[in-house]
Amino acid sequence: IAHGLHIDQVEIDHHLVHLTFKNLNARIELTPLLLQTVRAKGAWIESAAVEIKRRRIPPKPSTPFFLPHWLIVSADHLRINNVTLAVYNGFHMEFSHAEGSGIARYRKIRLYQVAAESGNLHMDGVGELFAYDPLRFNFQNKFTWTPDDQPAWSFNTVSKGDLNRLDVTAHTLAPFRSDFTGQFLSLTNQWHWQGNAIVHDLDVTSWGGNRILGLISGQVAMKGNANGFVIHGPLNSAGLNVGLFDSEFQGAYNNHVLWAKRI
Repeated sequence: IAHGLHIDQVEIDHHLVHLTFKNLNARIELTPLLLQTVRAKGAWIESAAVEIKRRRIPPKPSTPFFLPHWLIVSADHLRINNVTLAVYNGFHMEFSHAEGSGIARYRKIRLYQVAAESGNLHMDGVGELFAYDPLRFNFQNKFTWTPDDQPAWSFNTVSKGDLNRLDVTAHTLAPFRSDFTGQFLSLTNQWHWQGNAIVHDLDVTSWGGNRILGLISGQVAMKGNANGFVIHGPLNSAGLNVGLFDSEFQGAYNNHVLWAKRI
């Protein structure tokens, strides 16, 4: 252990989740072991796979936990080359170059810093996970998205809740400013989301639109699911100067591309 720890593969199977870790390498400090604490100054994992399974056993009146109550696990710098998340409802996502630091206790995991990439999307953040059924968490994140042949996006989010209902506030900084409040619901089943947004300065020329519209502002309602999303509500065009007009936008996000179905 003093010279480093290597494990080819670790699999953890639970009736709700299956975890697979390949090629774990870590340097464990010896002194904290006397205090029932596993501390890794640096750790590297080639791949991690998380499979969320359909619940087949009714929940029992027990206390969920991450670790035995006497154990603490901390990592100052953890790197994972590839992370895959698969949910039984068909949702699938892959991350690369994931890294972070944090500490895990009996019923709580605290992430002091976490970063990852998924295609053209980069994420940084901090957060906490709590051992409840369903899992609870609280995250603050910053995202940057640079899709090909489209404007770059930058937005911050705060999310708090559980896998049944996650309350989210988001603020886009580019390519336009807006404020969103809403909920993401039934995340491990037929997931969907809904909310409202205040748009401050949307410039359609960023997507090749006509500059005659000028900056667009207003308040819209939004909802979506795995098949796409709908945005509708009254907007104001500074260029047309005709007051509020009704608007509707239908689109989808697939394979890292934002599609417009109807405007």
